[in-house]
Amino acid sequence: MGTVLTEKEQKDYLLSRINESVNFTYPEPPYDFEGTLKDRFVEKSGEDDYVTYWNVIDLIEFKGENEDWLRITYYRYKKKAIPPKKRTGWVFAGQTSLSNPMSQFEELFIKAIKEKQWMRTLFREILEQCSDLK
Repeated sequence: MGTVLTEKEQKDYLLSRINESVNFTYPEPPYDFEGTLKDRFVEKSGEDDYVTYWNVIDLIEFKGENEDWLRITYYRYKKKAIPPKKRTGWVFAGQTSLSNPMSQFEELFIKAIKEKQWMRTLFREILEQCSDLK
């Protein structure tokens, strides 16, 4: 087994992917999107003896699209291999993560906030904690 990355090294690695290429392939019908990771937010969400979990929000620019996309996903950093697999290192764990144009996220959140009290509560609490931002 190789050297285990520190928490800072893990975060730095995830952030180092900014400006790298991004490719999406959807099987039905066959759609392929090529683009660039414009920006990324990462936050450690959990850890045990074997794995560190990272929540990730990506801002992606796809060729031929008229607006940026948002992807909300997560990565796992495997510190120890669990038999029978011997693999350690990075695992992109969000193969079916939510990825949409920004306008669709806006529409989704607006509809959910209007329909669901718990979404209104969540967004009120978020906005209250960010009230000092301009």
